Amino acid sequence: MTIVGVWMPVFGRHEVMKAALTSLKEMRRRWRAKEIEICLFVGWSNPEDLFAVVEHYGYPSHAVLSPNEPLSEKQNNLLNSMRGRCDYFLQVGSDDVFLDSCDDFYFDAIERGVEYIGCRSVYFVEPKSQRAVSVKQPENGLNRCFGAGRLWSAEAMDKVSELWPSEANNGLDYMSEQEFIKAGVKVETFEEKEPFVVDIKSETNIWSFEKYKNEKPEDYLSILAKMQGEVLQAVNLLHEDSAR
Repeated sequence: MTIVGVWMPVFGRHEVMKAALTSLKEMRRRWRAKEIEICLFVGWSNPEDLFAVVEHYGYPSHAVLSPNEPLSEKQNNLLNSMRGRCDYFLQVGSDDVFLDSCDDFYFDAIERGVEYIGCRSVYFVEPKSQRAVSVKQPENGLNRCFGAGRLWSAEAMDKVSELWPSEANNGLDYMSEQEFIKAGVKVETFEEKEPFVVDIKSETNIWSFEKYKNEKPEDYLSILAKMQGEVLQAVNLLHEDSAR
């Protein structure tokens, strides 16, 4: 059995987190059929956030108490607690929903034993306004891939002493990717034809939907049509709540 440790810092926005955790539960069910076990590790700052994780997902494999600022410290504390417990590390934000089209990409990457791989593209959706865009990392961009959906091996993790050597609350994906590159880790991208990660924008985000509003427009309902069951219900509820 291959152990994939999902690391997720949590802080507020519980209805959005419900959608993310519901999606993760579905992933866990699907991946077990491939003898890949998803184990959730959360970094929490307020008791109500940890209670929400238990309510919407169940008990995580491990939970680390840490202040929410600086976020770099919170993430370092969480990832350091995972060392020696996982074969792979997978970044999933508490606002990220993964479509089932992601599965084969990850199964192939794990079978090949990749060091580090991530998504070139992502959907950003705002349920309140039912707006959606897709964003693709440029070939010459600062980041090779987006933070959400990054997968790296335990061997790659062992090459890096600390992913965030300085205190910061944003730009964390770029900073950590650079630490891997400096350590000689090979960085790959999935080169997916369309996104399979959906980042849900709400009132509480490091970057709001407005930052991405001029990116490639997408049909909001068509993206939701790629979701199923309880995941779709959880995302639809976000729009209904905002309309009240």
